[in-house]
Amino acid sequence: MNKYLFLLFFLCVSVSMQAKISLPAYFTDNMIVQQKSMLTISGVSAAGKEVVVKVGWNSKDFRVTSGTDGKFEVQVPTPKAGGPYTITIDDGEPLFLQNVLVGEVWLCSGQSNMEMP
Repeated sequence: MNKYLFLLFFLCVSVSMQAKISLPAYFTDNMIVQQKSMLTISGVSAAGKEVVVKVGWNSKDFRVTSGTDGKFEVQVPTPKAGGPYTITIDDGEPLFLQNVLVGEVWLCSGQSNMEMP
């Protein structure tokens, strides 16, 4: 009886451990990406799986196959400022990044003497 319980437990755990797409924390809904540049989208999927990236500002599909470690990376050109757009990253289970804006990204740090150019 214990053998059957162990087998059932093992099967349940192995089914729930299927790899889903995992992205770095800075890829989220409501993000802003730099206009007129190359956006590098990287993450982790199941090893050897084809990953398809679709962006709302371009009708082209960007395809890449994840490595043996599951890591993938694809570069996507960004347009002139606009949005909101949706980015879809799909390896069989799609992941959606919504309300993505494209524009100028400025990181400012300073005190009262700081001014924009």
